[in-house]
Amino acid sequence: MPVLSADRLRRISRSIFESAGAPREEARLVASLLVKANLQGHDSHGVIRIAQYVRDISEGKIRPGVEIAVAKETPTTAVVDGNWGFGQCVAEKSMQIAIRKAERYGLGAVTVFNCNHVGRLWDYTTMALDHDMIGFAAANGGRIVAPFGGLERMLHTAPISFAVPTGRERPFV
Repeated sequence: MPVLSADRLRRISRSIFESAGAPREEARLVASLLVKANLQGHDSHGVIRIAQYVRDISEGKIRPGVEIAVAKETPTTAVVDGNWGFGQCVAEKSMQIAIRKAERYGLGAVTVFNCNHVGRLWDYTTMALDHDMIGFAAANGGRIVAPFGGLERMLHTAPISFAVPTGRERPFV
């Protein structure tokens, strides 16, 4: 198996997404986050997703280059329509909205619909740390696991992520 540097893998991944129709900046962000997931040991959210994402683009499930739309908004909240863009792009922009609201009003909460797979929630909650804020993210999903003692798939894995500044060197994530 060939060994590639992280930089080379990012370039190859970005090129694949651009060839599939993604604008350069979207391709760069998604490729960067996928490679970062691999580097941090989360291979299920890494470059293994490239084939799935390219297939989803060709089937119209992921729509590269779309703009997100704020469907509803208050000073501290927003409901974002992701317009079926790359989940990573939608999630990053949504967290940026939440951070801006929190900077101004002390709280920012954003919900998202029409969104694809976002990858690791960690990548978005840790954005809040740069602003000395607490970040929280959760994702929904289909019925993929059985409850304890059950035989049928009834629950999702309910991924959540928190990032909390501690005032010390390492935050709680």
